[in-house]
Amino acid sequence: MPMSTRSDPQAEPFAGGYKLLDVLAQGSSGVVYRAIDTTLDWEVAVKVLHDRFDPESESAGRFVEGARIAARLSHPGIPPMMNLGKLPDGRPFLVMTLIRGRTLQELLEARPDTVADGQRFLRDFDIVCQVIGFAHEKGVVHRDLKPAHVMIGSYGEVQLIGWGSARELDSPSGDDPAPPPGLQAGVGTPAYLPPEQALGGAADQRSDVFCLGGILCTILTGHPPFGASNVFAAMRQAAAGDVAEAFTRLDRCRADPVWVGLAKRCLSPRPADRPSDAGAVAALIASDREAGRPRR
Repeated sequence: MPMSTRSDPQAEPFAGGYKLLDVLAQGSSGVVYRAIDTTLDWEVAVKVLHDRFDPESESAGRFVEGARIAARLSHPGIPPMMNLGKLPDGRPFLVMTLIRGRTLQELLEARPDTVADGQRFLRDFDIVCQVIGFAHEKGVVHRDLKPAHVMIGSYGEVQLIGWGSARELDSPSGDDPAPPPGLQAGVGTPAYLPPEQALGGAADQRSDVFCLGGILCTILTGHPPFGASNVFAAMRQAAAGDVAEAFTRLDRCRADPVWVGLAKRCLSPRPADRPSDAGAVAALIASDREAGRPRR
């Protein structure tokens, strides 16, 4: 068997002077490392494209485009992109601020029940809506919103990560090639996938709104909208827009009906029935707050 020509990014400092340390997270497109910027002698986060993808592949192009899009979104809730480069084997990497904390997914899984710290998690959700609302205002959709892509820092700061699937709505270069009919989602996570994405259709702001509803559903009930036993079953649920189980869980949870109603509206199978964008979701939350609601 021929020896792999892929470089080991942890072997020694590479382009730009970054020394990779331990793995912080792994996603569908890449691996995130804690790293040292050897020039400035400080810790950063470096995301490297998975070695299973060719440097010239569509996945590599999407990785680079997502980084460039995120770099143009200057917001306190979006980690600054500090550099974009290539490993010796041609795979792209991006450098961003290191966030010390845990993901919303980890925090939700660690709570004793779905009521614990309810106000805190709903506050975090409100901030996520505002961050995505900013992106939508700039014509950018995330396309892979989920609790694992929400970082909660050591001091409670909320940062949205996972921009590798993002696209600009008015940019033809951001379009993915049209897939054949069927369960053909090229981006997104099955448990949170809007029906239109599960069927390979174009995603827009309302697709992100569906994912926001999925995050809220997880906060309120402890489960994502499509909680099937395996990925393929979740994909089938998503493609069919089968939110019946999620709505039943929402109806049975102990949350304020205002939050339950918001989650259901965002999770509407038909995009036209959802709020127009994340800014509209944030506005609904603010309106209810001014009226003395919503509560956990």
